[in-house]
Amino acid sequence: MFFKRYFIFPLLIFFSLFCPEPASAADNCTPVSDYTVSLDSTNSVYSNSGFLRRRDTDTYYVTTASAGTVTINIVSSADRVRFSYSQTSCPSAGDAPAAVSATYTFQSAADFNIKLYKAGRGGGGRSGNYTIEITFIPLKPIAEYRMDECSWNGTAGEVVDSSGNGLDGTAQNGASTLPGRVCMGGSFDGIDDSVLVPDSSLLDATEAITIMGWIKPEQLYQYNGANARGVLSKRVSDDSGEAYGIFFWNGQQMVDDDGDGDPDRAKLYIDIDGSNDRFSTDSYISKGVWTHFAVVYDGNRTPASRVEVYINGQLDKVGAESSSALPDYASDLYIGDLHAPNQSKVFKGMIDEVKIFNKALSAERVLEIYSNESAGRNFDGTSRTCSDCPQPPLYRNGTFNAVDYTPVCNAVQNWDDNITTKIAGSAYSLSILAKESATGLPMEANITRIDIYSFASGDTSQCSGAPYSVATLCSGGCGFTDAAGCLRADIPASLNGNAVKCAEIHIEGRDINSSASSNSNESNSSDNFAVRPMEILFIQPAADSNLTAERSYFFASGLTAVAADGATPVTDYNTTLTLQGVKYMRSGEANSSLAGTLNSAAPLFADGRADLNMSFSDVAILSMRLNDTSWAAVDGDDTPLSARRVYGERNVTFIPRRFDLQFLSTPVMENNDTSNRFTYLSSDLNMSAWLRSLTVVVTAVGERGGTMRNFSSPMDRLFADRVEITPVLRLPARHSQARYLYAPQPVSGADLGFDSGEAFINYADIPFNYDRSFDTPVDPFSVSGSEGNISVGVADALYPSVTGSLFSVFDGNATFYYGRLRAEDIATTDSSVTNRIGLEVYDGSASSFVSGFRQSSLRWFENAKHIGAASGRIRRADATLGSLLSSPVDSSIVMDYSLFGNGFIVMEINSSSALGRSRTIHLDIDPWLWYVPKGFGAAYSYSADSDCSMHPCFIYRYEVKGEGGGGVQSGDFNGSDFGVETIDLNATFERKQGVKLFR
Repeated sequence: MFFKRYFIFPLLIFFSLFCPEPASAADNCTPVSDYTVSLDSTNSVYSNSGFLRRRDTDTYYVTTASAGTVTINIVSSADRVRFSYSQTSCPSAGDAPAAVSATYTFQSAADFNIKLYKAGRGGGGRSGNYTIEITFIPLKPIAEYRMDECSWNGTAGEVVDSSGNGLDGTAQNGASTLPGRVCMGGSFDGIDDSVLVPDSSLLDATEAITIMGWIKPEQLYQYNGANARGVLSKRVSDDSGEAYGIFFWNGQQMVDDDGDGDPDRAKLYIDIDGSNDRFSTDSYISKGVWTHFAVVYDGNRTPASRVEVYINGQLDKVGAESSSALPDYASDLYIGDLHAPNQSKVFKGMIDEVKIFNKALSAERVLEIYSNESAGRNFDGTSRTCSDCPQPPLYRNGTFNAVDYTPVCNAVQNWDDNITTKIAGSAYSLSILAKESATGLPMEANITRIDIYSFASGDTSQCSGAPYSVATLCSGGCGFTDAAGCLRADIPASLNGNAVKCAEIHIEGRDINSSASSNSNESNSSDNFAVRPMEILFIQPAADSNLTAERSYFFASGLTAVAADGATPVTDYNTTLTLQGVKYMRSGEANSSLAGTLNSAAPLFADGRADLNMSFSDVAILSMRLNDTSWAAVDGDDTPLSARRVYGERNVTFIPRRFDLQFLSTPVMENNDTSNRFTYLSSDLNMSAWLRSLTVVVTAVGERGGTMRNFSSPMDRLFADRVEITPVLRLPARHSQARYLYAPQPVSGADLGFDSGEAFINYADIPFNYDRSFDTPVDPFSVSGSEGNISVGVADALYPSVTGSLFSVFDGNATFYYGRLRAEDIATTDSSVTNRIGLEVYDGSASSFVSGFRQSSLRWFENAKHIGAASGRIRRADATLGSLLSSPVDSSIVMDYSLFGNGFIVMEINSSSALGRSRTIHLDIDPWLWYVPKGFGAAYSYSADSDCSMHPCFIYRYEVKGEGGGGVQSGDFNGSDFGVETIDLNATFERKQGVKLFR
């Protein structure tokens, strides 16, 4: 006896008659006849009669064409013929004869042997006749929907049940057929299509069931408001009469691989007898791929393992189920629908080869069915002959292709070439390729149609979704591919005017050498491609514009994505981009560390146009850039980035809005003597009041007042410019216009050395005064700082619109006196004597300016505020023999004039000669203290040829004690004489010096 390797031996009902051991080793069976028996669905009963003597055997070699049940019955005379199933031993004498009957169930096609032998009693026996009958019942589903009909139109019972049980179905709402996994298959639109099979007792009340089929989903997520896409169900509603349901569940175990928002993979969910034990597969089902599933339920198993799910013939998941049997639910069977009233939980895609068994198939049987159907056979391994169904043109690849044009072309060699990114508005050429499907060799073909399909999205392998537009290059006759399978196709610019993220070339044609190919085949190019704008133009702002920093700009339709002509906006270029900015120094060197931020609303392109809304926060040369690297992403595998990207650039210069000017501290007006608050009039400004704190801070600012940190030196690299400076100083007039030194002057093209937007204009302190005539005194007066002002204007030399100004009055004030130094003649008998030199101011009205001053003569007052050399001093003193400074000098007289009182100088005179004499003392003083009455002198001079009409003098007369003389008296020096009255120069009550009261 023998078995083939694939024989499977699951025995549901096993009964065999054992052959006893022979009486002795020599007691062997003797073969008589061999019979070969083949059983299938058409030849299912075998019968034969025979005759056996003792020790004879007959052997029957049985083969079943498929899985099923085999029943063996033997009838013999005196019931002495028995059989052994796959055994070789013979019975021993004395076995009691009996009628033989046994039933075996096989999960697949089987080979087995049956050996018949004559059994005897007590070692003896007689010959006997027998009759054997072998019956084969193939294993079949209770419902089988091959879906091989050429089409459905809603006619009742048109979806045929091939099991023979008459459970035919009806297509609902336009469901029909297309080429499927095996021959034809059901096509469901995902809107409302399904197949309805009315309820039947064959589908109900069972302890075991196997449901299987093939699915190829086009979409996994249900977008119509329902929450699932059903593959198969038998139920009334979600919670009523649900025997089973197989479906994809929205948002549950779904994966979006390409990020387009539509799931690409999902797990199947299974309900058995309601949803309380719902579970999902472990494996994901991919859309666009044929997948076989089998759900096996066996109520006789423990609850934890009652459901097995197989994917592509392999056990995927063991699920728990609490129900031990399916109740008799009065619910219809739906294919392509998880039925629920008023909801469309329908499938989108293809379903094929649906079968329902009222048995729990084994793993081996599931695998065998998967393998048979994968090979295009029936589930039981028999061949399938497909109907010759007329079909509309199919969307498939492989017969025709399109690639970038190549002059030397061969369909086989160039099949894997690509189509690179195209420029909208430009013509281009393609090579149309044709190969024989069977041999893969170049084919001469009549190309009857070429279309350009446009899709909204895709990746480097394929476009996604359905095309939103179709442009036809030719229809009815496009040309013939040559012997190398190539045809040049020229696409004009008129068919390439719009931007496309993903395009495919659709080709239809037929083999010109075969009369059988009268119907066109069709396919799409194996490579997709994009059509992009040539570039993005900045319509506004204009090139090299000067824009104001920190100002918000809005340029309506400031951006245009243009076609190959460089002007036409590209329709369908609809995208959102990010405006980028590259900062450049004035030297042309890019420098990302420059201050400033580009702020922009992302430009939103609609049909190639977009508004530009932007601002920049500092000064710089800014390269504004738009760089779309994603539009033509589908060509990332065959087109360099430089040819894929959509690029636009515009360089503009951002400049300050203005200059802000302010003094570092408030300008002030001060007296020459700040402690005593007065200033002598002085035409030569050697004595002057002061304007101080004149440092101006200049800041370059933007529209919102922010400091322009890039407005900095050096000017050849950064953005500080030379400036025009226009200062104006105004002081009030009194008896004359004010005089001043170092007054700010206009400067053209000044380099202020800006640092981070800030620079300083450092004006020197300004001395000012009013006219002073040496022989015409004026009354004291005061000048308030608020009567004067200073203004400074600054303008950018390169950008004259960038300006700034500053105006300020002065804090403080200045008081001006007309002053003089008055010396008195002196006569003395002492060799060492002091003389009081008056420091006086003029006030013709004895005003408050001289309040508290001692009046020394008519209109003249001692200036008690003058207490030091800084306000005026004696610079030099010379004793000469005459009134001319050039007269001989008496070197025996030494003078010290460094001691000051309040309004006077104390001069100490020492004579080293004992001789009596009279000398003229010449005083060299600060010129602002020189006064001589009009007509009596000249302007101050202390030159060698000057005399006492040009500078102060007094007479120093030294008399020796005891010598006669006219005494000492005061009087005018000019022509005056002294009295001859003799006085006692030593008397304490007598004056020892004469005082010249009025000069």
